[in-house]
Amino acid sequence: MRRPLLTLLTLFFLLSNLSAQEKTYTIPKSPLLEFIRNSRFNGVHIRPNYNKASQLLKFVGTRFDHYSQFILIADQQIFVYLGATGIVYKSLEENRTDSVTFVRLDKTEHHGYNINAYPFVYNKTLFNIGGYGFWHWNGQVRAFSEKSHEWDIVPLNKELPVAVDYPGSNLWLFEKEHKLYSFSYISGNDAVKTNRQNNIEKIDSVIELNLQSFEWKTKGALNPILKNAIKLESTFSSLDSGILFCNNAPNLLYLNIPKNRIDTIDDIDLYHFYATTSQDAIYWYTSGYFYRGNISSSTLDSIKLDYANVKKGDTPIYYVSKPLVVNKNYLYLLIVIPILLGVFQNKIGLKKKWVHFAPKYEIKLNSPYKKNNLFDEIEKGLIKHIYDNAKNKGARTSTDEVNRILGVGNKSVDMQKRKRSDIIKSINMKYQLIDQNKILIERVKNELDARLQEYYLTIDTLDFLNDFNNQTQE
Repeated sequence: MRRPLLTLLTLFFLLSNLSAQEKTYTIPKSPLLEFIRNSRFNGVHIRPNYNKASQLLKFVGTRFDHYSQFILIADQQIFVYLGATGIVYKSLEENRTDSVTFVRLDKTEHHGYNINAYPFVYNKTLFNIGGYGFWHWNGQVRAFSEKSHEWDIVPLNKELPVAVDYPGSNLWLFEKEHKLYSFSYISGNDAVKTNRQNNIEKIDSVIELNLQSFEWKTKGALNPILKNAIKLESTFSSLDSGILFCNNAPNLLYLNIPKNRIDTIDDIDLYHFYATTSQDAIYWYTSGYFYRGNISSSTLDSIKLDYANVKKGDTPIYYVSKPLVVNKNYLYLLIVIPILLGVFQNKIGLKKKWVHFAPKYEIKLNSPYKKNNLFDEIEKGLIKHIYDNAKNKGARTSTDEVNRILGVGNKSVDMQKRKRSDIIKSINMKYQLIDQNKILIERVKNELDARLQEYYLTIDTLDFLNDFNNQTQE
């Protein structure tokens, strides 16, 4: 009698897992949804904020419930791309007045790879680039074919790993000039030993991908003053000529990439348009207007970019390195002069003095949120638990404890890993709004069993943690 029951339960489990892969999804039509489908938004890329309320398609009760959803608009149709998968849905042209149907285009069977890849539409084709999977960051470009319903690899001149989340950087599509830019790329491989504590290294170079020849080109070294200013969590919008970032109110940082110039925008209304919004909102920009929509409430706001408020700067985004060409006639002088100077200094007792030049201005980020308002209840609970373990027991927090706090102790290993990654990543990104140079939660391998991970709070944030702990008890 047990075998039929076991077979029935197995079948039910399989069907429940496949429910996230339905061929069609029908959702209620809303003014916001119809507005997004307007032809003026063709080519718009709406990046998710990892909040379930901002998801367009609801995969309730499935493994894809927490997966990020990128919204892309092309030919007045909405594409929904699920992060860490190859799953793509597209809205259908219908005459219904009360609903919109999304049909699945792909034949993907696997998921949990190409995590944090960057999807984009170019020349009416859906692409994605980079991401992480199977202990490896990649720089592959993949194009989706609606005829074969599959993703095809696009050969490149070289592979530069990129991603839309840590340790990656911002990517910007310049469709008019057939270019894709990134402010950094990722070097390293988790499967290869190094002498560094972390096998992965972020290379701060501005790189350009030509979308016609599919060749990467290094534009130059990222300006050091931008290294800690252009955080992923401080991104506002992709503009016609670059990316808008949060800076000290009321100033906004506008990186004009084609001009290789750091501009600023002094507009307090535009600053508050972003800084005071809820986490449920989605944002995009086109034709001189910024838009903010809320899918759950179907509300929409917009604000115009006043170019009179754009202040052109004279500081470059990146520095172009040029090879040094030395004339053979001067080679002798290049060797002899330093020797003569050294002898001269020794004779008259001169000491070498170095003059340090500070950058023209320093870019700082301020958070519009109070410390204790940054985190939701689950995040607060996890922070407090790790804090108490360190303070009262002098111990790190095990993976099992983290799973229990997050309510996934009885879930699959895949779900546990995804939930831990999402929550800890969210905490660290939010904390960097307060201190842009640090993360709050780190992990390390267990000393007795290297297969296990333990979590701890960074030592140099104890002042913040004491303050945070007192606020949670009020």
